[in-house]
Amino acid sequence: LRFIRRAKALGFTLAEIKELVGLGYDTKTRCEHVRQRAERKVEDIESKIRSLQKMKRSLKKLIATCQATDSIDDCPLMEGIDA
Repeated sequence: LRFIRRAKALGFTLAEIKELVGLGYDTKTRCEHVRQRAERKVEDIESKIRSLQKMKRSLKKLIATCQATDSIDDCPLMEGIDA
């Protein structure tokens, strides 16, 4: 269970964890196979980070347009999200 919790905390999905566990039972598996999966996970995480940073920049631009004094009908945030 500790392995599963730790792998989950490192960002692995349950399907990926199942694969890792399976590798652990295969005597033909080499450490490089696990490393390759870990490197792919790092690439996935970096891609998600880039996507989140882009979302953050977009949202900050929308926030900058809002004076928070307009009615909801004239809210630039709502208009920006709807665009």
